[in-house]
Amino acid sequence: MVVRRFSLAAAVAAMLTAVVSHAQAQPATSPSNELARQFLGLARENLANVDDEMLADMGNADLCATLARLGQVAEAGKLAAGMKSYRAEAFVHIAQSQADQGDSKGAKATLRQAVSTAPRAKPEDIDTLASAMARLGDLEGASEAADRVPPSSYRADLLAHLAVAQAKAGNMPAARKSFLSAYSALKTSNDEFPAIRPLGLVQLQLKAGDFEGAQSAVQDLSSKADMANGYAVLGQAALVKGDRDAARSYLEKAKSLLDAAHADEPTTSDVSNAIDEGLAILAGKTAKEAALTELAARRKALEAMDPTSELKPELLANLALAQRHAGDQAAGEATMKTALAKLEQLGNTRGERTHARWEVAGAVAASGDVAGALHLVELAMKNPIDPVETGFVAAQVAGSLARLPAAAADFEWITKLSDPQQRGLAYAAAAAGLTERTPSRARPR
Repeated sequence: MVVRRFSLAAAVAAMLTAVVSHAQAQPATSPSNELARQFLGLARENLANVDDEMLADMGNADLCATLARLGQVAEAGKLAAGMKSYRAEAFVHIAQSQADQGDSKGAKATLRQAVSTAPRAKPEDIDTLASAMARLGDLEGASEAADRVPPSSYRADLLAHLAVAQAKAGNMPAARKSFLSAYSALKTSNDEFPAIRPLGLVQLQLKAGDFEGAQSAVQDLSSKADMANGYAVLGQAALVKGDRDAARSYLEKAKSLLDAAHADEPTTSDVSNAIDEGLAILAGKTAKEAALTELAARRKALEAMDPTSELKPELLANLALAQRHAGDQAAGEATMKTALAKLEQLGNTRGERTHARWEVAGAVAASGDVAGALHLVELAMKNPIDPVETGFVAAQVAGSLARLPAAAADFEWITKLSDPQQRGLAYAAAAAGLTERTPSRARPR
């Protein structure tokens, strides 16, 4: 799985420009689509032999995406309708594919039908479906769906995404009203795993262009750490808008709050580094210079991390991708070499090294190093870990490889996976990846 570094400059720029990029449709007879069809058949063959319904449906959700992108919308809908897990995600894949192919009416009908049959006992499904409705422009349908969700973090998340869509449509008064309702729903929530937290609402308010509302919301956050996060986001948003005085005030306040929240220990968090990045820009550095300085600070912090942690190689590998993306190829290569070296230093009594090899393989694949990724996969498969976990990580690697330029990757390794669950998830992810990417470049997941 590719985890991108936390950069406030990048994060807030994304918030303030409500742009969602989707892959372009490929010709029905393209080599990628032909291979996707083969993998679709292999995935179905293997998933049919998986007893665990939830795991099978995880792969089926990818198959729904693949079928829809290949123009087989009716078949995708039939498959999704029979699923008990990941059903909402499957219908969102189908609707998005319809919208990408110009069938906005069909996309609207797909999501409305899915919402009408979604059980009230699963508000998370209604949230997923209705948030997609809002994103695709069906504001009326999303608003009606919100009425089916009781006050909770799911209702808050749905209303916040509706607000973003309302703002995009030019109705800021309605957006502000939806945000107020979202905060109200979140305050009454007792969800063990919230769909959204207060800071998430602040970020969506900024994405909607409601700077004043976001500022007020930050002042109501309960902890110093949350307020520091909030002021950091406001500071970077002000910087993007060109209000340097406000940006400096917010970022300095964020730094003060973060230092107070971590008075007894050095602050090396992503947020701290990102605050420093923003202040560096205000001090005269270019955005690229500030980003590279922040990445160097992250590298230093990761070097100090416990060498026995299986997360360390993966975090270093992802940092290497970020360095390359920022334009420092030499630093990226050096960091990737360090990641691979730290990987081989891990013990494997609990499968730590094997798990890390799978995770780093995904990052290496995303970097375009197919041979390096396949080498790590080969090593990982020599020391099996939990078969269910293997299925998850194998799917991540297969998806990353599938998004590389056509004919760049070899998927023969999937045949060597030990059980149908692993092979089914990997083939399903590969099929989805092949149909998701554009013909000209890979698109990270």
